[in-house]
Amino acid sequence: MRWACAYSYLFETPVPPDSPQLSKYPAAPHPWLVEAAIGERSWLRGELFSFSWVVFGRGHDFIPYILYAWRQALEKGLGSRQVSATLLGYRREGETAWHLPEEPLIPQNYGMPPVPENPGQITLHFVTPFRAQHQERLLPPEHLTFRTLFSMLQRRMGLLQAFHELDAPYVWDYREALQRAETVQMRGWDLRWKDWQRYSSRQMSTMTLGGIVGHMQFTNIPDLLWPMLYLGQWTHVGKNASFGLGRYILE
Repeated sequence: MRWACAYSYLFETPVPPDSPQLSKYPAAPHPWLVEAAIGERSWLRGELFSFSWVVFGRGHDFIPYILYAWRQALEKGLGSRQVSATLLGYRREGETAWHLPEEPLIPQNYGMPPVPENPGQITLHFVTPFRAQHQERLLPPEHLTFRTLFSMLQRRMGLLQAFHELDAPYVWDYREALQRAETVQMRGWDLRWKDWQRYSSRQMSTMTLGGIVGHMQFTNIPDLLWPMLYLGQWTHVGKNASFGLGRYILE
């Protein structure tokens, strides 16, 4: 029942009871994540603002419920001050026209963005804190390597595919992927730790979720790993990705 319930599937995502392979996981990743505007700012009364809501795989079947949930959440109020807002409209990626929240949603087949040719070298910018846990501690900036980053990205995409039928390239040979990741060369980096705060309405308290921000330059990106690295810009990587953490862009 929990797997069929829209609320449970979206916000308390359960592990399928009939899957021996997946039952070893204590929890499943949510089939969505939220992306707010980069940077901290405040809005005046009556000012417009926008945000992105990324939905994965089977989660697209529940988009009408997501729109309804956002309408209710905004009317109830956001943050510790319970500031209310009104959902005026939405548009899907690639569209220019806005839709009213109450408009009937036309079902469409969604897929991940097309992957361009491997440039061989890239600069990766963490625009929201990347949180990685190693030996029960959060990984500091000076210990982050491409291998560690790709290992976490492979884990996240694998879970999204297993639980939510994410349609994206995936390297199933974990050992081969990490061997290829070790051949990637880092040419420069400028990373630092940043504490990020969010208010939890459920816990009625402010949470501090620190992580790594900054940029890293890599060369010799293997073709085998490039599609996952590119699409990770949409899936995010690391802990608390559903809250928008672990977002990166490539140049």
